[in-house]
Amino acid sequence: GRRNSRNRCSPTLWVKCKSAEAIAAAIGAEAVNLSRGERAAEFNRATYKQALGMVPDRARERFEKYGRPLRFVPDYMATAGQDWVKTPVKYRVSEDGALEVCCPYLHTDLGMIKRYAGMHYVKVLSVSLLIEYILVDAFCAAEGLGYVTKAEEP
Repeated sequence: GRRNSRNRCSPTLWVKCKSAEAIAAAIGAEAVNLSRGERAAEFNRATYKQALGMVPDRARERFEKYGRPLRFVPDYMATAGQDWVKTPVKYRVSEDGALEVCCPYLHTDLGMIKRYAGMHYVKVLSVSLLIEYILVDAFCAAEGLGYVTKAEEP
């Protein structure tokens, strides 16, 4: 069908790392209270900037003039355990025509079983995925992009 006419080739990245709170606790530093809902969005903004710098000037100018802009909205909390693996990055076209990207994350508390305590899991966009978007997908009709969802809350 038309919805599956363009599936992307580049991957999202799944990142697992110790949370800032866990690192602060381990080194005896003052407790940190970082907003957990913007880490993937911040990472994606930096990666997007990097991708824009990697494409040829002519392609970047074409994208900036004619392409659908990207907007990175706050991350959303995924459910725990195996369900996180199935939780997708969400894409939707906003009312102003931009493609909004919303990434899932999962955070474990410090009081859990030691093996799982203080972890931060997040799905983010790869540089190759963003270059692919800048060069190709930004010019495709949203209905033809197999990964874009209907107009729902990201």
